[in-house]
Amino acid sequence: AQAYEDILKERNNDYIIALTHLGVGKDKKLARKTSKIDLIVGGHSHTVLEEAIYEKNKDHKMVPIVQAGQHTEYLGKIVVDMVKGQPLKVVSYELIPVTNEVVDNKVKNLVASADHSLNDTYGEDWLQEEIGFSDLKADDHSGSRKWAYFISDALKEKAGTDIAIHAPPMNGENYPV
Repeated sequence: AQAYEDILKERNNDYIIALTHLGVGKDKKLARKTSKIDLIVGGHSHTVLEEAIYEKNKDHKMVPIVQAGQHTEYLGKIVVDMVKGQPLKVVSYELIPVTNEVVDNKVKNLVASADHSLNDTYGEDWLQEEIGFSDLKADDHSGSRKWAYFISDALKEKAGTDIAIHAPPMNGENYPV
């Protein structure tokens, strides 16, 4: 980031906005370890920031950091004031809840048609058929860890490899509730 911010400033960019997928903790670290980033719009940690948080950079300038939760539960709206030669200023920041109250009939009909086709092919109860089960419980951390081991073992067996890596932070816990 330090190398890129120098390059961007050399190219006469007035402001640098970092779009990250580091998580809030590492976004704060990014701000502290750089000197030219003006705003960080982050993701990954699924943090709902109701207001911008600020972290001091290497030059003791306050850098705003925003993040809008996870899985489009909110749309972040930020208005900034950018006057060349002056620091970027957050004028307003809000999280707008995303709901699915609007029904698109064309999409609804396409889904219904696909469902009908699948039901014709596989029967009405095809999604309800039990194809396997696990006695592992996900009610505590050891249960989720055991489930991750199960996933890794299954991947290894299916791929015919000596090792398999299951990285829950990258693709979810993947255990049943």
